[in-house]
Amino acid sequence: MSANRYATIFLILIFNLNSLFAQCYENDKAFFDDSQRGWFWGESCKKKLEKDDENKTVEELATPGEPKYKISPKEVNIPWEIIDSLTRESVKQIEKESRDIAVTYPTYTNVLEHKKLQKYISDRAKEFMNQTINVTKQDFDMAQWVASLPVRSTTAINTEKEINTQKRIEIFQKYKNNMIVMVVTAKNCSFCEKQKPILKMLEEQYGVQYDTYEIDKFKDFAYAMKVERTPDMFLLFREYENDPKPKIVRIATGFHGLLDLVEAVVYGLKTIGKIKNEEVK
Repeated sequence: MSANRYATIFLILIFNLNSLFAQCYENDKAFFDDSQRGWFWGESCKKKLEKDDENKTVEELATPGEPKYKISPKEVNIPWEIIDSLTRESVKQIEKESRDIAVTYPTYTNVLEHKKLQKYISDRAKEFMNQTINVTKQDFDMAQWVASLPVRSTTAINTEKEINTQKRIEIFQKYKNNMIVMVVTAKNCSFCEKQKPILKMLEEQYGVQYDTYEIDKFKDFAYAMKVERTPDMFLLFREYENDPKPKIVRIATGFHGLLDLVEAVVYGLKTIGKIKNEEVK
């Protein structure tokens, strides 16, 4: 009984091997008939299997648990008809996916759809903020609650700004005769021309003196200070008149507004050690 069972298993194995050999032989008969290379079927079958693999998709070749490639859609498709009912997380996910598609396929339509979605999100956020303001102003309980919160009022904020401005004016007046803002300019520099009236305001409102230096006439200075773009602004500070070793520090590069220039001068005075961080906020 045992011998018959093993004989049956052996016959099944022989049948399977013959089937595989027949398949290889049929597909590559010339190889097996080649007396110079021999009849070893393994090489030929391996080549055919490799050739078959070339025709398989990525999904078919991937083994279980192995990550598969994800093909990006070619068009941004925003579900406008239901977007108002979607959760915030869902809208964020759609925004991310639409951005990825627009970057991969930057057509006019794809970018436009993505920007429309960004505008939609921004508009909803603004609407929320406007309604928040309305609620805290019109509802008595909410108004009382907001008033009890430890937040600064607009009046307090404006008062603090006035104090800070006055503090800066006092510091600048203290060092008025010791410092000057050096502004390196260049011919045909449109930003340099726009910067000049703001520098004039800095001088008139805050008492900070300035002077301009055209880069073509001060090449050695520009080279030493590594000026690469204009306007380029430096704070020059002398401890006393005719100080042979004045301190100089770059405080701003490119076009700046008045308040930015004020903070740039404060930064310069901090850098050279004339004011401490706690003196100005």
